[in-house]
Amino acid sequence: MGGQADCIMILSMDEETKTSRILQISRDTMADIDIYDAQGMHYTTIWAQLATQYAYGNRASTSCWAMKKKVGELLDNIPIYGYISLDIKGVSIMNDYVGGVTVTIPEDYTEIDKAFIKGKTITLNGEQAEKYVRYRNVDVRGSNSLRMKRQVQYIPALQNKMRKVLGESDQKVSEFDSLMSEYLVTDLTVEDIKGMTGY
Repeated sequence: MGGQADCIMILSMDEETKTSRILQISRDTMADIDIYDAQGMHYTTIWAQLATQYAYGNRASTSCWAMKKKVGELLDNIPIYGYISLDIKGVSIMNDYVGGVTVTIPEDYTEIDKAFIKGKTITLNGEQAEKYVRYRNVDVRGSNSLRMKRQVQYIPALQNKMRKVLGESDQKVSEFDSLMSEYLVTDLTVEDIKGMTGY
């Protein structure tokens, strides 16, 4: 069994208005989690946190497929056309590739990093970005909700920065694809990603 999914989001893109919106789903959502055997055949279902669905796979395409299927089911079987899974180790690398991501700290997060002072606007370096989206105090009930707020703040800011950087040239897209190949699992093509950065 592999790792769990800590951040689960759906990105909805409108081709006409060239806008996008993010729907975030809590990893703590309880659901019927499907378990598959070594041949990929379903053999039982358990009641557990949504985050665990990712664990019942190879932490690559089968984990992503199972998560996409389960999230679609939870949302009344809406079609989900692609998936991207990012290993937490890739956050800092992606962040630094685009030159850092700027956020305004909404709460006092100095327990995470001394620079995370409420109201301060900072450009996160890679190490800070990972802490910003990853940290939660497991001794505090509901701490995942605070982390989700930071994630839903950071991801659109990262997306906007990626649009600027990757939209500069096809070479940038190829560089990004090569750099992140170790940390990203996706069924999207390079052309799909180029289309997304064109929004």
